[in-house]
Parts: sequence; structure tokens; C-alpha cells
Amino acid sequence: MYATAFAYEWANKDSDDDKYYDEAYASQYQSSLPISKGVVLNKNGTFTTYFDFNWPMDKDRVASSGTVSPKAGNPGRQTVVSFEIYEALAKLVAEGSKSGTQYSFSGDPSMTEVDVINPKCVADIKAKLQDFVAAKYVPDAIKQWITPEQAVARYNAALAFIDKYGHAYISNGPFFISKVDYNANYIELSAFRDYPYKADYFPKLFATTLTRIDDVKVPATVQKTSDAKIDIAVSALTYPEDTAKAADNKAKVTVTMILADNTEKVYTAKFVSAGNFQAVIPAKDLSGLKSGAYTLVVQSVFGTEAPSVQPAALVLF
Repeated sequence: MYATAFAYEWANKDSDDDKYYDEAYASQYQSSLPISKGVVLNKNGTFTTYFDFNWPMDKDRVASSGTVSPKAGNPGRQTVVSFEIYEALAKLVAEGSKSGTQYSFSGDPSMTEVDVINPKCVADIKAKLQDFVAAKYVPDAIKQWITPEQAVARYNAALAFIDKYGHAYISNGPFFISKVDYNANYIELSAFRDYPYKADYFPKLFATTLTRIDDVKVPATVQKTSDAKIDIAVSALTYPEDTAKAADNKAKVTVTMILADNTEKVYTAKFVSAGNFQAVIPAKDLSGLKSGAYTLVVQSVFGTEAPSVQPAALVLF
């Protein structure tokens, strides 16, 4: 909830002197925020989200685009910090720092971009956290979910982390940065042994078998009076073991021919033998076409997973 509020706060300019607005930040989020129409917090701890999205599309992939995230910034990268660090950074940008450094969320050369590892910025983050403790401060966006005492406990935990490890990159996941040499551009990772999942949890959760198109053989030239036979080699790739074997007849392989008017004709390839499939474009479909090059799109899939796709060309005489 904090991260959601953060994005709306910093991407929308409420007035000409709005200190909680960053143009560079807004440019990254303004296009995506209108997609969201609202979030409902359910009593069982789940979320229901309402959002616009392109259709038709696989419903599971559409749903993933509307998930609630604890990530308040840095779109496109898998980085996230805890709310107290985000809030300290926000206050540095909006209200100034103990050191007098003028911070920004962007790489504006006239200001200093916030940095959770740079020692100077970390010192200013620490000073903000100390101010939060003294004031028993709770961000407005999450006052209904956290008490001043709970917030202070988090601030103190963050301060202890900074004192021990020398940085403010307090994140999630099975590893944390246990040592930083900012001048040498070096960090050391340590395993977080109190992580709630065992090492094999996610490999088992995401275990799947994907298809992989290894080869597509299209005749060098095709006559309009003859069938065009396209041979396709397909493997079954097991993730995360990264092992492959010849695909069996459970694989669904298609060849889509893009016609001159941008319409499409789809042909299903038949299973020939382990790893080998053949699609046939009959002469009756070719006879009415103009001579020239046509684009083929070859796809293979077992079920609802992302398909393997490979383009090819067919030259018709």
C-alpha cells in the first residue's frame, strides 16, 4: 500500500510548488498509473485489483499485470527496499538533508541522485530515520495499518542494519549485501538463513517443460503446383534443470503463413518421429498466390506456457 501511494504521490503534480513531485519519476509512471482502477484489501490477506489491459490474452498473464507490488520506484529492475528507506529517500528529495546536499530521484547533473549505498547519502538516510524515531512518525499512506510503535521498531531495525553493514539497501530475497566497498565498486553477498523458503522451493514451484524449435527446413523454392513440406525439429526443454530431449507427440506445432494482404493461414504440423514434425501447405492453397517471398511463423508449445517461435521464409514460383 505504501508503494502504490508513493507512485501516485510522486508522479502527479498537485501545484507549481509541489515538493512531492519529480518530473523524471513521473515520466516513468504516468503512462501506467491510469491503467489501475483500484485495489481491494480482502480480510483473508489477499488483494483484488481492477485494471485495464489488452484483450484477448491468456488470463493468467493478464492477471499478473495487475498484481500489487512493494516496489515504489526504479521500473524495469528487480530492486526493492523497505518502506522506511523509501520514505527517508522521499524526505531527502522533498525536504532536504542534514548534509545540505540537494537530492533527486533522477540523474539531473545539477543535483545528486539518491543512492542507498553511497556513504554520504547513507549518512543522510540515517539522519532521517533518527528524525522519524524522535517524532514517532508514520507515513500518512499507511497510518491505518501500522502504529507509531511498530513504525519506530522498523526505523530502529533499519538503523541497526545500517550501522552493521554500512548501507541502506534493505531488501528482500535469500541474500543480502553484507559488505560494501564503494570506492572499489565491490559488494559481498551473504545468505539470509532465516529465509522462509527452502532452496528447492522455487525450482519446484516453477518447474516446467517448454518446447524449443531447433531447426526449420523450408524447400529452397516452391512451385505453385506442388505441396510445400516444412520439416521442424523440436526439443522438450526441462526447466530449471536445463536438460533437453526430443519432443514427443504432445507438442503442438504450427506454421502460420503471412499472405500479401496481411491475412494469415495456419497449418498444423504432424508428428513424424521423436523430435520431428512436418507441416504441409497444399498446392491448392499456393496455386492462387502471387510469386514471391512469404513469411512463415513457426510455433511450438505443450500447453499454456510461452511458445517457442521462429520465423522462416518461403519463396514461391
